[in-house]
Amino acid sequence: TDLAGVDERGAGGGGGGLHSMPVPDCFLCPLTCKVLRNPVIAADGVTYEEAAIRRHMATGSKVSPSTGRKLPGGCTELFPNRALRQAVQFWAATNQVEALLLDGE
Repeated sequence: TDLAGVDERGAGGGGGGLHSMPVPDCFLCPLTCKVLRNPVIAADGVTYEEAAIRRHMATGSKVSPSTGRKLPGGCTELFPNRALRQAVQFWAATNQVEALLLDGE
């Protein structure tokens, strides 16, 4: 499922009709505000888009971008959030998000 370009406004991010379907907040990365494609759980217990949290960690930061607190033990290990990924994929298929995204590619 390719969800690039889908953000908090809905599929494709604009207009009316299916393009304005709401995206559940829990499907959005707190760093990118886009639908999670590869969700991972960080030591702060928050789920992020993997590439976004890796970019944050690559700066050397040991602080949670969501809470502003130091990550427990400075842990930078990430764990796949497979259940959320499956839920996003189901939502995308049910709401025809894939077909809408092909228009923008």
